[in-house]
Amino acid sequence: MAERNTVTEANSPDNAPPQPLLDDEQLDRLDDFLDSEQVGEDALDLISAHGFLVALAVAPSEQPTEQWLEELFQGEPNYRDAAEREEIIQLLTLLRDNTMAVLEQGGLPELPFELTLDGLPAEETPIGDWCAGFMEGVFSDESAWFQEDEEAAATLLLPFMLLSGLFDDEPDMAEMASDQANQEALVAQLPELVLDLYLHYRVPPETPKPKPRKKTPAKAKSASSRYLSRVTRPSSAPYTHSRARCHQGRAAQAWASTSWLAAKLRSKSACTSQANAESSIS
Repeated sequence: MAERNTVTEANSPDNAPPQPLLDDEQLDRLDDFLDSEQVGEDALDLISAHGFLVALAVAPSEQPTEQWLEELFQGEPNYRDAAEREEIIQLLTLLRDNTMAVLEQGGLPELPFELTLDGLPAEETPIGDWCAGFMEGVFSDESAWFQEDEEAAATLLLPFMLLSGLFDDEPDMAEMASDQANQEALVAQLPELVLDLYLHYRVPPETPKPKPRKKTPAKAKSASSRYLSRVTRPSSAPYTHSRARCHQGRAAQAWASTSWLAAKLRSKSACTSQANAESSIS
């Protein structure tokens, strides 16, 4: 992984508004195509595809283009010609790459919806669709997201899991989903939460400078062994089954691997509610 610059105060997210990832004309073009009969019924729509591609930009490993296209479309769309195929793939790739560029500079991505639930359940809003698409990006290479630090990954992904509505069958998640104030707070922070994930996966932590070694008398040359650890990220096979059948199954598997988060969920909810109450009082 190439070394990346850390976020500086000058370009911190507090000093700049969220940045659009595509212009309106480009978004309209993708919307028209993804909503057309040229794609299968299991293909992601614009909102879900937006979340999916943002997840790919954040992901700890890069997937081959054909693999993530298969997951997004669930098959090959009926393109009019090679030029249209190239155009659509370029727009999708540009959305992902622009996300990476914005986050690399410490900026916040502009999301394709207002950051409020307006009293509705998340799964009944574009926010839920976007987060479900984001989780599709996680599911498409799940082992890479969780293999290095499962606890940190699950904690950072928790808001996306909660708002996606894919885990509502889990009692602890359902309990969290019933707290509307907590969900509203998470929605308002979504761009920052995306940046947090990017920094976790894509920006290497600073390592302390090694202290100089004490010189020892030259008795005989002793070889000092140096250990170089390499992280191998397994690649997952592209999905080929129906999204309608696999959503809940994959959600259940992901929740099962992070079920220890139940207490953390309630603790996070209580802290958020207390912070909101103190903020309103002050």
